[in-house]
Amino acid sequence: MGNAAGSSWFEVTETAQGLSLRFSAEVLHIDNAVLAVKQLLAAQGREEHFFEVELGLREALANAVIHGSEANPDLTVTVDVVCDEDGLRLTVQDEGEGFDWRAKGFALPDPCSINGRGLAIL
Repeated sequence: MGNAAGSSWFEVTETAQGLSLRFSAEVLHIDNAVLAVKQLLAAQGREEHFFEVELGLREALANAVIHGSEANPDLTVTVDVVCDEDGLRLTVQDEGEGFDWRAKGFALPDPCSINGRGLAIL
């Protein structure tokens, strides 16, 4: 997937109910994806949800880019955003192997740990 091997790219496509984002699996694109989703929410007058959406989206995207794709720009991360009368649905996918998130549990790490809070946040 993706464009030319190793090249950085980011695509936004408007859909009937929201957005479809595709980009090379690089940390720099997390900000671009969050901005695109926030612009969609603002256009729909849903600014009151910025914090919750940004927190969850940044966590999901960091996991997809860093853990799922190992920040390999030859791999693709996708985000599908559906925003309708029922609310907001974000689906994040990467090309990594995946893992059984149910088996991981939701215990918080030691407060001094710098990572390990992702599943609890999501």
